[in-house]
Amino acid sequence: MRTEIGQSTDTDRQPRSLSLIRELRKALRHLYINAELRRSALVGLLGLDGGDSASALRQALLQAIDALKPGNDAPRSAKAWRLYDVLFHLYVQQFSQKEVATALSLSTRQLRRHESLALQALADHILTRAATRRAEPGTAPETGTPGEGSGASSREQELAWLGRSASTEVVDLGEVVQAVLRITEPLVRSLGAHVECQVTAGLGRVAAHPVTLRQALLNALTATVRSVPGGNVTIRAEAADRQIALLLQPKGLAASSPSSAALLERLEISRQLLALSGGSLEITEGEGERAFAVRLTLAPAGQITVLVVDDNADTLALLRRYLTGSPYAFYGTTDPGQAPALAEQVGARIIVLDLMLPGIDGWELLARLREHPRTRCVPIVVCSILPEEELALTLGAADFIRKPVTRSALLAALDRQARELTTRSC
Repeated sequence: MRTEIGQSTDTDRQPRSLSLIRELRKALRHLYINAELRRSALVGLLGLDGGDSASALRQALLQAIDALKPGNDAPRSAKAWRLYDVLFHLYVQQFSQKEVATALSLSTRQLRRHESLALQALADHILTRAATRRAEPGTAPETGTPGEGSGASSREQELAWLGRSASTEVVDLGEVVQAVLRITEPLVRSLGAHVECQVTAGLGRVAAHPVTLRQALLNALTATVRSVPGGNVTIRAEAADRQIALLLQPKGLAASSPSSAALLERLEISRQLLALSGGSLEITEGEGERAFAVRLTLAPAGQITVLVVDDNADTLALLRRYLTGSPYAFYGTTDPGQAPALAEQVGARIIVLDLMLPGIDGWELLARLREHPRTRCVPIVVCSILPEEELALTLGAADFIRKPVTRSALLAALDRQARELTTRSC
């Protein structure tokens, strides 16, 4: 049963636990840091002790947030949507307060108030579910607590969620490697191992999901370090036919076999996470003390030109900010009459089109762009307050997003079109 934020529940008659909300906020802020999640008091409350408690708690929190998502019949202006968006952007996507406040057109004070209300609703939901589970003896936790066959299912659900929710950013791969080294340093030291990194910032920029890329690298590094207790791991960059590759090479007399089940499982998780950023992972066998090597490959970022047609200069400024630091280069115009010529001039690969335009309305411009020989193959994402998705798609739009648009919704729509650019045919 889906409980919407703002909807009355039985737990409204229960005093909310401030300590629970504090624990909840702390766990959500460290949603992708396993060591912090394992220490959370929520593990015991939700009955997630044993097995991979960090993954189980993360899945439980993601499911709880998803359960608070309003139904399709709720208008986007509803308070329930605003509070859900705050939870989703702050914690699932791990955006900063400033970024979320800008995306949702809120002041910092308003955002904090909405965050507090959203956390209270989330705490209510978690308390209700915990009480329900306790009242059902013999019922296994629904969060995928490890049992026979449950680990893979939980992981697939989590990966599917990340694939839907994460947005592509342009990141410096060298900086990501340095961040991972700082995080894993205590573990490396405790295992008596040594990591020699030959990669520096400035290695190259890649288009990736920052959170999942960092976790993929972290997981691959800890797997290789564990495979050579007391040994060494070298990280170096390698030329890879218009791609950027990282090579992790463990070296030690006690190196694990590349066919070790535990090692393969850890690296498989890294491979799945890396795939969310369009990357790949390969294991190659070595000789002697170098039993194997792990090769992680990513495509370098190449910006895709996006033309935005909207008569509101403030909207153009907002979308320009949204695309800053992304794989997309922004060009904008408030004059719909210039759109076809400007699209050709800047080499637009994707067009974002408003419908409420002066002079030539968006419907007419959509038809012109679809007929123009220079733009008929360019995917058009309609962005409008009008609830006319079906009509827009019927008339040739490739995608549709509703205003007010968030950064994540815009990037998700552009990502969908970017993935199809190389295979698109008119």
